[in-house]
Amino acid sequence: MNSLFSVHKQTEFCPKCGSILRIRQSKRGLFLSCSSYPDCDYLKPLHHSQLQIIQELAENCPQCGANLQLKQGSYGMFIGCRAYPDCGYILRQTTEQAETFPCPLCRKGLLVLRRNRLGKTFYGCNQYPKCKMIIAEKPMLQTCPHCESKLARLKKITSDCQIFQCINPHCEQRFERPLSCQNNVMNFQQIIDVLFNDEVIAYPTEAVFGLGCNPYSETAIQKLLALKKRPKEKGLILIAPSLDYLMDFIDIDALLPEQLTCLAKPSSPAITWLVPAKAMVSPWILGKFTRIAIRLCSHPDVIKLCKATGLPLISTSANLSGQSPARTVEEVRQQFGKNFPVLNGQVGDAANPSQIQDLVTKQILRQG
Repeated sequence: MNSLFSVHKQTEFCPKCGSILRIRQSKRGLFLSCSSYPDCDYLKPLHHSQLQIIQELAENCPQCGANLQLKQGSYGMFIGCRAYPDCGYILRQTTEQAETFPCPLCRKGLLVLRRNRLGKTFYGCNQYPKCKMIIAEKPMLQTCPHCESKLARLKKITSDCQIFQCINPHCEQRFERPLSCQNNVMNFQQIIDVLFNDEVIAYPTEAVFGLGCNPYSETAIQKLLALKKRPKEKGLILIAPSLDYLMDFIDIDALLPEQLTCLAKPSSPAITWLVPAKAMVSPWILGKFTRIAIRLCSHPDVIKLCKATGLPLISTSANLSGQSPARTVEEVRQQFGKNFPVLNGQVGDAANPSQIQDLVTKQILRQG
């Protein structure tokens, strides 16, 4: 049950102070309140009509004994009692606080993770509208040698250095830092930096190494397709450790409860499911199709990447057109060059790439 709550993508933030909003309950029902209470008093009621029952669960409510339900509210999925509103029990989950950074513009506020209406994340000052500092990607702790500001964005990676740009609007100078790689394999933080810089990486999956990028960045997706020489019309797969990461892409209303059960946890052997897509999903991901391909992945490196970034990952096999998928770091280097960003790790025990199956029609499009 807890596997449904690796909540990163569905986190919502307080419009007043930027802190995380949490679902709570009172005698009058469910409501959203700011996690910074009492410093911030923002709240919003969640009316019963806003809740959709996704799945009946076998577990019982510890307060009244009724069955628990997986529910979809306006602000994401949660588990609550079937007897609501007579019983207001909610399964409490601890949500990691997103990392914050001191604002270099006003020097009073903090840069906090926010999300626009299209789902794209950015960092903005929590003193808005007094301070309008915004940065599209996660800032990095790098001291600018020109103004001594502590934050920068990664602009480029060469064979021997990383090129940063100061995010202080009054400076914005570029500077270099040596690239500290062992055997030309980047460490984990460097891979994360590359992802947030809208670049393509290679990482191990269940059977082969995959090429991946940020699914919210069309720039990154276009780079991936050009690198692999893959036609846009073929579409791409999204992978994540749990369903929560994929809720921005799946049309939940088009699925039956028994179909959602198939998506509750990773399957063994792995299955890539074709599911109805939301209207906002980029055609760079869908290709010529109306369904989106998703897979819940239990590979530890994939889990680590998704948790560190709060993102699902684009996934396609790491190989150039006409060549076999790479199964080792060395094979990735042979096809894409010795300095290509690759996460050092080992693929899983699967002998073949995942089966691809339509969740609605049950048609198998590729055997695993």
